[in-house]
Amino acid sequence: MPDDNGQGIGEPTERARRLHDEAKQLSERGDYAAARAAFTEALAIREAALGPEHPDTAESLNELAVALTDLGEYAAARPLFERAVRIRERALGVRHPAVARSHNGLALVRLHPGDAAEAHLLLERALAIREAALGPEHEDTAEALGNLAVARRRRGDMENAIRLHERALAIRERVLGENHKSTAASLTNLGVLWHSRGNVALARQLHQRALAIYERVLGAEHVSTGRALNNLAAVLADQGERAAARPLLERALAIHERALGPDHPSVAHTLINLADIHKGRKEDAAARPLYERALIIRERALGPAHADTRASLSKLRGILVALNDSTAAIPVHRILEALRKSPTDPRAAEQLHELVDRLAAEARRPPLSENDRQTVDTAAALVRVAGERYAAADYMEARALLERALALREAALGLDHLEHVPILEKLAEVHRAQGNYDAIPPLIERMADIHTRALGERHPLTTLALLGVASARNEAEGLAAALPLYERAADALAAQAPPDHPLARAAQVDMQALLARVRQLADSPADAEPREEDEEDEEDEEDSR
Repeated sequence: MPDDNGQGIGEPTERARRLHDEAKQLSERGDYAAARAAFTEALAIREAALGPEHPDTAESLNELAVALTDLGEYAAARPLFERAVRIRERALGVRHPAVARSHNGLALVRLHPGDAAEAHLLLERALAIREAALGPEHEDTAEALGNLAVARRRRGDMENAIRLHERALAIRERVLGENHKSTAASLTNLGVLWHSRGNVALARQLHQRALAIYERVLGAEHVSTGRALNNLAAVLADQGERAAARPLLERALAIHERALGPDHPSVAHTLINLADIHKGRKEDAAARPLYERALIIRERALGPAHADTRASLSKLRGILVALNDSTAAIPVHRILEALRKSPTDPRAAEQLHELVDRLAAEARRPPLSENDRQTVDTAAALVRVAGERYAAADYMEARALLERALALREAALGLDHLEHVPILEKLAEVHRAQGNYDAIPPLIERMADIHTRALGERHPLTTLALLGVASARNEAEGLAAALPLYERAADALAAQAPPDHPLARAAQVDMQALLARVRQLADSPADAEPREEDEEDEEDEEDSR
């Protein structure tokens, strides 16, 4: 039947078939982005030429969803698999092998957010269809066995997972041969399982064999080769061979970034393993940005409720503690504990998203130039000398040195960097020693602004900084002027821990009592004018900071 242009459907459908075959080849080579584009075009042609309910349309939907899954775009793949299932069941019947293929793909997508129970049901259904339609020794049956084993492992059923993987491997070795990529996939899955059960020596043998097959059959730059490198490196690291593991991980990372893009979950997995190598070698500063990047990828690709995202938070917290960076560790710890208690906690999810956005913005900053590094070093030297002059009661010289150091740091790092805060604190001490009390509030306000921009409104150090500003404004302008800052601090405190936490309840009760007293005094005409505090009160406030 001719279309609107007077052409029959044969030509467009033939083009769709060619595009489909081309996309399959691209996918085989690991070029998933190009495969996605070709599958997308083939789907559009088939929907227009054959209609949205045709089995060929379902085929394009399914294969496009597979390509999206390979790219880590699980949310986009799921509705395509679901639509393919509906079309195929209506057109081909519920026991057709094509239906099993769509069940298989949908199950794997559901596994990624942690929905192992539903995925398990779909994979059992796919296996039953394939065994009945194709037989127990078919390669598609082996695929179903392997994927069902993955779901069993996710549910903690290790014994059955091993049994299913071993059965899949035996079928593949008999039907496809010992050097087939699918045989390597079974070897990989068994290696992961045995590694998790502590049989590192056996896992190493399995991963080495899988890597050799992938390199021989698919090439040194294929995604599957990259995964095999990552897996073997993880085993080597557990055996204490970190020096041998590191180049494998660096090679795996480069392969994954080229083939999958920089934001794929597989990239995050390799980053974690590479960071673990650095941490094991006491190279904590080198490990930190790798853990941070892995968290960014996982939060954005998998979401805050995913177990891998929580694992990344735990890894990052550990390295921050090792680096004694409590400023950064506090919010990570708070978010992690909230998500462990309730993975769907919306407040924790929001805080994690804000944290990830800050980490991503920091990662996008270009590295310091050689001149800027020298400037920062010069500023550090000036701060050291200023400390010596302060100890000698030479406050004028100490102030000049600190102001020069601050200007140098601002020029090199920008105006809102946390490293400015210690200098501002020292400047406030110098002004207090000189009796320049009017110069202190602007410094305190500047520190609060830096904390807010660098750490967010809800960080504990930001709350302390806000309270410092409120206290200074209270001294200078009275409680009515300080009240909005006390209220901001109270709101921030309420967001820093679950409301049922004992410490949070106690702190909020104290804060609400303070606010009530502040509001009462702010409404009092006697407090409309600024009040003065004696020197002892100022010293107590400084100690509390």
